Amino acid sequence: ASGAVNLINMEHNRNYYIFLRDHNMEYPNPGFNQIELDLRRTFPNDPADQMEKYIIPLRNVLSTFVKRNPTIGYCQGMNFIVGNLLKYLNEE
Repeated sequence: ASGAVNLINMEHNRNYYIFLRDHNMEYPNPGFNQIELDLRRTFPNDPADQMEKYIIPLRNVLSTFVKRNPTIGYCQGMNFIVGNLLKYLNEE
């Protein structure tokens, strides 16, 4: 409905997320430290083994957002939004 599929499939946008995810930042951003602190706080009511499968994707999405939007950075609470999206969009 948002038209994002069309934008994602444009030639210059292909692999943009992967490029940002794998790109090292030239300067430190305090958001990365806060993301690491909040990762394990994201799913407080879930068993540890279920939570573990979301830690890496959660880190990737949040860190990539900070790289894409360094002036906004990471805001506490983003982990809950992204975590729940990852969890419910990947339900089997």
